[in-house]
Parts: sequence; C-alpha cells; structure tokens
Amino acid sequence: MAAGCSTPLRVHVLVKRLNQILAMAGFGVLAVLGPTWFSQWTGTDTAGAAIAGGAMLAALGLYWGIQQILFIQYRFRLENDSYQLSREIVQRTRELQNLFTSGRAMADQAETRYQQDGKGWGQRALYLTRLTMWLGARMEYLEKYVQMELWRVRRERYWMRWLARILTPLVFLAGAAVIAVQSAPAGHEVAFRGLQALAIVLSAVVGLLSYFRWQTPTSAVQDKLGIENWVRYASLDVDNAVADQVRRDKERLVEYRALTRGGR
Repeated sequence: MAAGCSTPLRVHVLVKRLNQILAMAGFGVLAVLGPTWFSQWTGTDTAGAAIAGGAMLAALGLYWGIQQILFIQYRFRLENDSYQLSREIVQRTRELQNLFTSGRAMADQAETRYQQDGKGWGQRALYLTRLTMWLGARMEYLEKYVQMELWRVRRERYWMRWLARILTPLVFLAGAAVIAVQSAPAGHEVAFRGLQALAIVLSAVVGLLSYFRWQTPTSAVQDKLGIENWVRYASLDVDNAVADQVRRDKERLVEYRALTRGGR
C-alpha cells in the first residue's frame, strides 16, 4: 500500500538533479555567448556581458518557477497518496472491528437456537471462538504490515537524502569544472571571466536551493495519514474479550447445574 509513496520520492530527487544540470548548462552556454554572439550583436563587450548576465538571472528565475511548480505537484501527490492510504487503512480496520464486535454478539444470540442441542452449540461456539481469534490476528497482521511499509518508506527517504547529499555537490563540482575550463574568446577575456564567475556563483545558488528549498514535506504526509483515526489491534482487547466470554459461559453452566440439582 505504501509503495505509491516511494515512487514519487525517487522521481522528485531525479528531477531536481536533472533541473540542476540543465540550469548549470544554461549558465555555461550564456557565459560563452555573452562575449561572442551578444557582444557582436550589441557592438560592445559590456553590453553583451550585461545581456548575458541578465539572461542568467532570468534563467535562475525560470528554474525557480519550474521547480516550485513541480514541488507543488509533488507535495499534492504525496498528500493525496497519504490520504488514500489512510482512508484504505481506516476502512479495512473498521470492517474488521465491526466483524469482531458482531462475532462476539453472535455467541450470545446463537445460544438460544441450541438450547436442546448441546453438541451443535459446542460446534457453533468453537467456530465463533476461532472466528474471533482469526479477526484479531488479521487486525494485528494488518497493523504490522502497515508499520513495515511505513518503515520501508522512511528508510528509503533516509537513503535518498544521503544520495542527494552526495549527488548535489558532485553535480555542482562537475558543472563548475566544465565551466571553469572553458577558454576565453580572443580579445574578450575580461567579459568572459566575469560571466564565468557569475555562472559558477549562480550554479552554487541552484545547488543550495535544489537541496534545501524543496525537500520532501514529511509533516504534510504525517498530517494526511491521520494515524490517530486508525483502529488499532489493542483496541479489540482480544484476550479480555475471549476471557470474558468464557467466564460468562462458565458462570451460566454452574448456575444451570445448580438449578438442575435443585430441581431433583
């Protein structure tokens, strides 16, 4: 059931790294175009560098906008998946709780049908006891399964965060190295070096934003799960329910024997 929560996480991390690479590639291309194509178009290195620098800032804004939209969609997907998961868990556990309650009531209701058939009542009581125990075991299994699935999602998120901590600086260092090794066009070294430095600075900003700004919103996921509304195995109180049924049956048996002896 929780498998759907882990797939968006992988996609989210991969998309962030891909957008980081594309943004750095854009900065690098603009750093080269500034003192060449833009300078030829405007006629001066200063104007060409200014246009290229403005284009870099615009690219940073475009990166922010795209990443923000993707993050909103990712957050909505997580919240929706968490809500659907919680609703399914609540539905299944409440069904088991209702069946458990009905099973307990059936024991007393069916007793009147077997007043003259002790063997039949014994078989029916055996079935109802097994049913009660099975429903409790089913509830316990479902609760443990959900706990294991949530633990698996937390573990995957932990390792994906470590992967992001490694990949984010590696992508930045690799991109910065590619930008730094580019040779300056002849006669345009000053403008190119300035744009080159700006491209590396903006690449660092993108890397920091990519890691810190759009992290997985765990609080939103926890709020949508609504764990406090789940029916727990402990709420069935299986051991006391079975013990109470046995106690009442034994008490009625002793009372019946006492009445029988008194009638004689």
